[in-house]
Formats: sequence, structure tokens, C-alpha cells
Amino acid sequence: MAVHGRPTKRARRGRVLAEPGLLDLRAFPGRKERAGPASFRAGVRGFLSRHAAPAAEWEQGAVLGDAGAVWQVGFRVGGEEGEASVVVMDVVEEDVPRARRVHCDHCTVAGWSRHPVCGKKYHFIIRNEKMPSCKTCWRCGLMVQLFETRKVSVLDVSKKFEVDYRVLNAVATGCSWYGQWGFKLGSGSFGITSETYCKAIENLSSVSLSHFFPHSRYPRNQLQDTIAFYQSLSKRPLVTFRDLFLYVLGLAASKNVHTHPVTMHKRELAHDADLKDGNWADEKIKQAMDVALKVLRAADRWVAVRTLKAATAHPIGSPQLVDYCIKTIVGTRTYDGMIVVVRCNSETNTIEYRLTNEILPPKNVSMPTREHLRRDIKFLYDALLFRHTMQPYKPEQIHEHAKRHATILLDCKQFIKHYDLEEDFLPQNNSVLHIWCQVELLDQAGDPPSLPAELLTLPQTATVGDLKMEATRTFRSIYLMLQSFVANQLLDCSTADDTTQVKLLFGEKGSVSIQGKCVGGERRVAIYRMERGVDKWTVDCSCGAKDDDGERMLSCDSCHVWQHTRCIGISDFDQVPKRYVCASCKLVHKSKMYSSFPNKRCKTGSFSHASGGSWRPHIS
Repeated sequence: MAVHGRPTKRARRGRVLAEPGLLDLRAFPGRKERAGPASFRAGVRGFLSRHAAPAAEWEQGAVLGDAGAVWQVGFRVGGEEGEASVVVMDVVEEDVPRARRVHCDHCTVAGWSRHPVCGKKYHFIIRNEKMPSCKTCWRCGLMVQLFETRKVSVLDVSKKFEVDYRVLNAVATGCSWYGQWGFKLGSGSFGITSETYCKAIENLSSVSLSHFFPHSRYPRNQLQDTIAFYQSLSKRPLVTFRDLFLYVLGLAASKNVHTHPVTMHKRELAHDADLKDGNWADEKIKQAMDVALKVLRAADRWVAVRTLKAATAHPIGSPQLVDYCIKTIVGTRTYDGMIVVVRCNSETNTIEYRLTNEILPPKNVSMPTREHLRRDIKFLYDALLFRHTMQPYKPEQIHEHAKRHATILLDCKQFIKHYDLEEDFLPQNNSVLHIWCQVELLDQAGDPPSLPAELLTLPQTATVGDLKMEATRTFRSIYLMLQSFVANQLLDCSTADDTTQVKLLFGEKGSVSIQGKCVGGERRVAIYRMERGVDKWTVDCSCGAKDDDGERMLSCDSCHVWQHTRCIGISDFDQVPKRYVCASCKLVHKSKMYSSFPNKRCKTGSFSHASGGSWRPHIS
């Protein structure tokens, strides 16, 4: 069962719940909370009964009308009681048969389109514009475990620094932002697999920055200046895309963005002495320092790091010693009391050095500001990672591969975490049995729904008859199409008697397949058979996609098979043709090019460019 959060635009400022009391998010959930039942439904209901208060009647009507109920839970987040922020979480229980909309687009594109429709849906909504800046996803993960949630899917379409953060973070860290909490790619758009996604991350992040510095005497462009700027700032070599973006993002996330370069370099060198990898003698280092000081004294002005390196390269000789000298010369005092200072020139994107009589440099000689870093991140992303604006470089083959890998990362938005695969998913309760139950329905013609296994909790003395009764009750309470479901027999042990103890057959933690049927047929509940809806459609695109993935699609007027508009050469920003025949039908039916369909059907992608990132009906 999926848990979906709906973030809203406006927040409720200063809202405090009188009953029940506020919960401390840092200490929640406690040990007693996590010792709950092994059922999502029971976990949510128990949580609401202990900590939630019903929302006002006007709020309930505004959210769902008569199709459910709304509760509110207050959390205290932050410092002490006087300084803490209050976060209000709305928990909406949606009664699906009475709801305005039955099918869930989130479930469809997450890969659960063939699952039956649940009778209840819960939405956990946090609406507070003053959420603390501290990372609370780990604590939210504990709350999800409290509810015994088996799978959680997230849609990563967030923007940070005005770029697609799922691409930026993947290149810098090797996974999506949600990856640090165990989320992995669920289903990629355009037929992308997990293996393809991982290869794209590795290949794109390992592209060398040297491709942008050909051996020529042409003046440097803005991209070269920006890359060289951060290479001169970093004490470690920035060689690949990952090195560059990881360093710049680290600066942007640092609380000490305005730290003076003297302090920064000294701290870094004290933390990591690996920069001195040449094992030079102290006398050799002193000679190199003297050369650099002579150049700065002769210049008597701000000298760009590139110029300083060029002027000292020949006298010093070793390029490694030049780098070590320049990064350690900051703060050095001469015999006449002058000191070497450094500044960041935001206009030219360069680091500059100078000898001065001042103990501290002027105010404008600080590190890059946050605004400077945000601007550079956006520029580097557009120039190196965004497929439509990526700057060309040689070899052309590597450039084309980089564009393809960047497209793959941009097309991967659905991420999922399987909590039921973790070792501690099942409660440590030796007094009950935990049996995973898989149901197979009889009398299923055509395209049967896919029923996920459910976890049944039974007493130690439970019999096969008790198992059938519990399976019948559980699946009836979850799925609308199974309101008349009856479990008939065990497929694994068809000869087992109803009086046989379950523990003897499957142990304390096992799995079983049960065959059953719906008494009276399913025709009256056909709308609830699958999350994909009642429309029968087939996806067979050249990219390999076989199911709806949320991207914009077009159906052939001859064979009625759906394909991505992008894959057939139609941009997300272009209108679809009034009539369309796929390439296969053109070859087979040359004489009869079009059928008599008057209107073209098109799936507007749930998160395609055409929809502006919002969720829309799939068929229009």
C-alpha cells in the first residue's frame, strides 16, 4: 500500500492543537509506538486514536466533502519549547467509493497499475511554511515503519538552484536525493531499467573536465573560467564532473560560505596533508615560496591565480610544487611585514593574490557568496548536464554519450523503498504467527488483476480453517472488488485438513498461496479491478515501454497501440496530429491508412513538459 503526501502552497502559521498534546518529532516514535500491530490499516488507526484530533467540520468539507474524514496531529520541531516550531500534519482518510475520483495516477505510473483499487486511501499532508532546515526524513522514515508500511514511492521532480535536482544530485553523489534514505529507482520512463540508470550515473559523472581545455591559444570562455575558478579554490584536484559538482554543492551547503580564504586553506591543509605528495625538502619549498613572493612584489596589484602559476612555473619547475606553493602561501609574511592575501573576484570568476600591508584584506576579498554559487551551479548544470543546452566538446562520441546519459537521468523520476525486505520489518512477537498470503482468483478471464501478498497475523494455535477465514476477512477489507471473496483451498497443501495447525505446515514465519473466488461475480465492481481504470489499452513503444509511465503518449488510429510522442518525433510542446498511424501499420496496411476514429486520443503525461509538472487525467 502506497503512502502519498500532498504538499500545499500555503501554510498555517502558529497553529497549536489543544487536544491531544504536541508530539516531539525528534523523540517520535518511541519504543512503545513501534511495537504496534503488523498491519498498515491497524497501524494508522491506532496512531490516530492515540494522537490525532478531528479537524473542524468546515475543513473536512473543504478537503473531501462527504467522501472521508480528516484528522490533525501536531508536532513540535526545533529547539526548546519557547523557540520550537509547530508542524501540523493532516491525515485524510478517503472513502474511495464515495470519492470524486476512484483511480490513482500515482499508483499507475509507479508500477502498480494492475493492483486492485483499495477501499480506503490515506493521505499524510504536512502544510507548514516554517519547516525547520534540519533533515527530518530519517525521522519520517521511522514514522512510516510505525505504520508497518511495506512500500513507499516518491516522485522526484523537485527543483533546487533552479535545476532538476534529481540529475544534479545523482552526478554529484551517485544516487538521487532520496537515495540517502534507501530509495531506489522503481520504474524509469521510456523503458529505462535500474541497470541503465546506474550506468548513466557512472558514465556521466566520470566525464573528464580536460575535454573543455583543448591545447590552443584562444582566449578562455566563461565555462573554462568557471571550472578553473573552482579548481583553484579546491585543495583536491577537480578532474571529473562529479568532482566539480560535489565540491560546488559542498560550498553551497556549507554554513561558512563567507569564510576567509586564509582560514579555509589553513584548515584544509591541517585536515589533509596529502597535498604535499612530492616529499619536497623544506629548502625546496622555501625557494618556491620566495619565487612566488617576488612575482607578487613586482606586480604590486591583484594577480590572478592563472597568471601567478604561469609566472612561477618555469623557475619552480614542478607543477605539483607550484600548486602546493600557491595554496599555502596565503597568510605568509615577508621580512618587511607585508602579508599575502587572497580574494574571490566574482566579476571574472577568478582567485586573485596580492601582497599588502593590511593585516586583514578589504571586505570585498571574501569567498563566493551564496548568490554567486547558485548562479554558477545553474550555469554549470546548463553547460554540462542539461541535454538541450549542453556545450559541445571533443571527442564528439563522448559528448553524444553524455547527452544520452543526461537524458536518462532526467527521465527517471519514480523512486521506491521496500520496507518489507528489511530484516526488522516483522515485529519481534513470538506469541503470534506471521504468514504472507498470496491469493489466486478463479474465473478470471482475459487480463486478471495482480494481487500483492498480504501479511496475516494469527495465533500460535491457528488452524488452516482459521487461516482461510483471516485471508477472506483481510482481502475483503482492503479491496473493493473482493467484497464477496471467499478463500477455498491452499495451493501449496491442497490436501491439508481445516483442522491442521498452520505452524506445522509453514512455521512461525512463512508464506502460503490460497485459491478463492468472488461469489456472485465481479461485473458490478469492474471499475475497481485495477488502478489503471476500465479502459483497455496497450503500450508498445520503440523505447521498450510496456506500461503507462506518466509521459505523454499517442495512440495509433489503426492498431490503437500507445507510443510516446517523443519516441515518434513529436515534441512535448507540439500539438499531436489529428490522425496518426504508426510505422508498423503503414507497412502492413498501405491501402487503408486511417480508421474512422473522428477524434484523436492522447495521454497527457502526468509529469511531462506539456503538463508543466502537474498531474492531469491520462486520457483526453
